[in-house]
Amino acid sequence: MNASQDICRELRLSRTTVRKVIRSDATEFTYDRTMQLRPEIYPWRSDLDENESWRFKSQA
Repeated sequence: MNASQDICRELRLSRTTVRKVIRSDATEFTYDRTMQLRPEIYPWRSDLDENESWRFKSQA
């Protein structure tokens, strides 16, 4: 494997994002979203937040 693939795997970023940062010689890359949009899920959001423990049961 090469270094960029290792970076992608470790940071859980896409190859294009890693490539863009490496080629730009940027020391920091951020993405600022003004508002989190979840229009389809919003009616069930409270139910999902209450039952979030299901994610951790399989990891035990």
